[in-house]
Amino acid sequence: MPIVKNAILAPIPGSTVSANMQFVESDDGSTLSITGTATGMAPLGVYVSLVYGLQSNADVTPPFTPPGPCVDDQTLGMVMPPGAVTPGSILFDPTFASRMLVGVWQQAPASGGLGGILRRLPIPLGTNRVLSITKPTTAPLGVNLNEVLTVSIRRVAPGLSTFNDFRPQFFPLQCCGQIM
Repeated sequence: MPIVKNAILAPIPGSTVSANMQFVESDDGSTLSITGTATGMAPLGVYVSLVYGLQSNADVTPPFTPPGPCVDDQTLGMVMPPGAVTPGSILFDPTFASRMLVGVWQQAPASGGLGGILRRLPIPLGTNRVLSITKPTTAPLGVNLNEVLTVSIRRVAPGLSTFNDFRPQFFPLQCCGQIM
């Protein structure tokens, strides 16, 4: 029998983004399917979702419970020491970053007319988005549902060309929720 959990993501102060997500781990435990709907996104913004380990929290009410909402607890994503990849920088190990990355939010389907044309454009235009991803649960790139506690939506900063550095200045947190 598949394992099913849900998350309601609440906006952090100053954000208008919120979402509902569902997580379904397959009967055999080999895949994790994640679907969601989000509202309040900037029309031209690019947004991603990340999952966090069992020591993370989803407290979006200041003052935040340490270490804060949807902060990497280093159980799924490991920070490499300065100089390990690029001198003077701190980057996430790409393998662990792949475990944390759920996917990119896409334009919500629109019906016919101009909405149907806009839906086919390669850039996001609406404030409502959907997510539908299936990823493996096996190491080194997968993650099991029993390894995660929280999920976030983060906005991708303009000009970012890589998904292996999830520092807040490149991916500011928009909303966070507990997977239950």
